[in-house]
Amino acid sequence: MKSPKPYSIGRTVLYVPKTDDDFGGNKQDMLPAVIVATWEHTGFENDEVNLKVITDAPQNAWRTSVPFSSDKEPDTWHWPEIK
Repeated sequence: MKSPKPYSIGRTVLYVPKTDDDFGGNKQDMLPAVIVATWEHTGFENDEVNLKVITDAPQNAWRTSVPFSSDKEPDTWHWPEIK
């Protein structure tokens, strides 16, 4: 699935953890993440990016080649909703 808007390094998005992810701290359904690398130059079809995931624990996490999903499936990223 393609992102409905452009993305780039430094943008803040939301990451949906895998069910077995254990980042310590409070378990969250979604976590903020910063895009640290993009892969559009490789022809990836699902707007995969590398993310630095910001956790509610002393350490942060790094996830690679994470695809975009507006359905908010585990191990994907999506744009924050503006309320």
